[in-house]
Amino acid sequence: MYASCGEIDAAFEIFKGMDQRTTVSWTSMITGFAKHGYGDEALSVFQWMESLEDDNVRPDEITFLGVLCACSHSGYVNEGRHYFQSMIETWGIEPKIEHFGCMVDLLSRAGLLDEAYELVKSMPMKPNDAIWGAILGGCRIYKSVKLASDVADWLTEELDPYEAAGYFVLLSNVYAAAKKWQDVVAIRQKMLDIKARKSPGRSWIQIEGNIFEFLAGDRSHESVSLIYDVLDEITREARFQGYNTYSANAFTGVKD
Repeated sequence: MYASCGEIDAAFEIFKGMDQRTTVSWTSMITGFAKHGYGDEALSVFQWMESLEDDNVRPDEITFLGVLCACSHSGYVNEGRHYFQSMIETWGIEPKIEHFGCMVDLLSRAGLLDEAYELVKSMPMKPNDAIWGAILGGCRIYKSVKLASDVADWLTEELDPYEAAGYFVLLSNVYAAAKKWQDVVAIRQKMLDIKARKSPGRSWIQIEGNIFEFLAGDRSHESVSLIYDVLDEITREARFQGYNTYSANAFTGVKD
């Protein structure tokens, strides 16, 4: 509970004071550290767990998910590879799509896009949106237009237009980052041809027991003027503090 609420130091003190620790408690501590960006601490706890050599305390698939998340968030490529293999070869745990997702995210963030793509192609299950999103996100960062195009060809064949729409937007952002403007236009035309339409992003907040829904670009709320005045003020203050939004997205200002 403490770890989930961000009180990671308090959680660790309680964990260290426990007379008996189960796989669940070890996993909770590892996952807590990983979720809050403490990659070194998460891996240290896992190594401590491994060193016990207690048959009653064995890492399970959720434990390894926490370990791989820690590696991904901290950029520990070699460690991620090691633990992914250890999961299979030492502990006999078959990776699930979430484990593959962590590895693809780790490799893509590190610029190892070909290795990430080969891992995706070796998966025994169909990749999900998080996995393709991680690869295309890496392609955008490292301007890997060729790999992004290969991924797009696969997505066009495998997904229906509604599913593919979000990926086409990501692909267009890859082309925009590489200043391939003709390809941006071609992707936009392909979306129109196959009637692919990305649903708008939405979010919810709760105020005094009432839930309010917001859609990207929506101006139907009764307090829309006040909302956008406050948003403009926040944006101005953020820019004054030095924050700059990434503006090389291809569909900025383009209407569906």
